[in-house]
Amino acid sequence: MTDANPIRISTVLEWKLSAAQRLPTELSSLASTIETDVEAANREVQNSRDFFDSAAGDAMRSRFEVDRRNALATVDAIDSMAAPVREVTSLFDTATATIKDTVRKIEASEYQLFYKDDGRCCRESR
Repeated sequence: MTDANPIRISTVLEWKLSAAQRLPTELSSLASTIETDVEAANREVQNSRDFFDSAAGDAMRSRFEVDRRNALATVDAIDSMAAPVREVTSLFDTATATIKDTVRKIEASEYQLFYKDDGRCCRESR
């Protein structure tokens, strides 16, 4: 956000991070499913030599190997996204928990403490 549009405390208090928290698990599950399906297909393709032993069969098996490598590269790419998403989500979880805890403490002070929604200091600048 720019200084002209700062993130407000009231906005942070409304953030719902559950989708971001689930995303790494979903990514890992997707990668696992793709890998399992590709390897199952690979077994079938490799076993096709018994009934599809020709130049066309060899071409199909060669082409499948290229597709298999691409699919497994996709699995690696999807897997590599899970850790950074988990790290960023953890940072947001910690930061929002700190903000929520601070707001609770301020509200419990019965107006001895207060905050501005833009998060800036409550004293007037001179």
